[in-house]
Amino acid sequence: MINLLPPEALGKFVQEYRHRRAIIAQGLIFCLLMIAVGLAIIFYFSFRVKARVISDELTRRESEFSAIISPAQRLAITALENRLRLILDFPRPTTSLSSVVAGVQSKLNSTVVLNSLNYQRESATKAILSLHGLAATRGALISFIESLKTEPLFTTIDSPVSNLIRDREVAFSIVINLDFTRVQPSPL
Repeated sequence: MINLLPPEALGKFVQEYRHRRAIIAQGLIFCLLMIAVGLAIIFYFSFRVKARVISDELTRRESEFSAIISPAQRLAITALENRLRLILDFPRPTTSLSSVVAGVQSKLNSTVVLNSLNYQRESATKAILSLHGLAATRGALISFIESLKTEPLFTTIDSPVSNLIRDREVAFSIVINLDFTRVQPSPL
């Protein structure tokens, strides 16, 4: 192709050509945008119509259902719903007594013997456990107490100093405070 235009005219021609391309690109973008808006409006109204149809169908079925149920049945259903709500809202114990005893039993060894165990529930989340027994040696009692401290359920472990007076055949009493919020609830 032979270019016979002077350089100023050629520059204007190229500039006008680029300007027309930009206008065409803007026109295409505008058309695509208008198509998208149109489709969005169509989808919006079609979904509104579908939601209205579903709502009407639900209302119709509710009225059919209420026509089938007698007032006495409706009262019985309401009473059952209230009882079920009471059962579901009842606080579940997070830890059972058997798991507390198992926790203590797992810490026992052949040198420590439990004579009695007293469990007293203070609230839904707190309890007190009293242990009475006999340890072969003072060291065995100390290691038993230290092993109890590793149990996450036990918050404080109180052992009177009088437990440590004797070196052998040590009679002991230990009071343990339990906090059930410190462990994960067991699944039912």
